[in-house]
Amino acid sequence: MTTIAWDGKTLAADRQTSCAGSVWANVTKIAKVGKMHVAATGSIA
Repeated sequence: MTTIAWDGKTLAADRQTSCAGSVWANVTKIAKVGKMHVAATGSIA
């Protein structure tokens, strides 16, 4: 389960990926796009 939090100032997200209960890797779920920050969830593989 992905967790993303935004309090109006700080954007935070977990880094774990998993499938069927097995941990696969640590990834970055927040990316800087131009002057914005974007957070991703779901199947992004």
